Amino acid sequence: MHVDVCGLAPPESVVTILGLIDNGEAGATLTAHLDCEPIWLFPELEERGWDHEMLSSCAHNARDDEVKLRLIRLRA
Repeated sequence: MHVDVCGLAPPESVVTILGLIDNGEAGATLTAHLDCEPIWLFPELEERGWDHEMLSSCAHNARDDEVKLRLIRLRA
């Protein structure tokens, strides 16, 4: 699943991502496209049993300022 939260004002991007995780809609992985590194998201992910990794944005239509994260569920 992919979620594009670019353009959302803080904290809406984090709230949207956590909503997908908390509602079970994200599955085991979720790729998030953001405007900047969401430092407030990382402790929330850890608390919920999720990890993250930065992905490169080398696609021809990717924006230079886009941050792409893969979120991975570590525990149910």
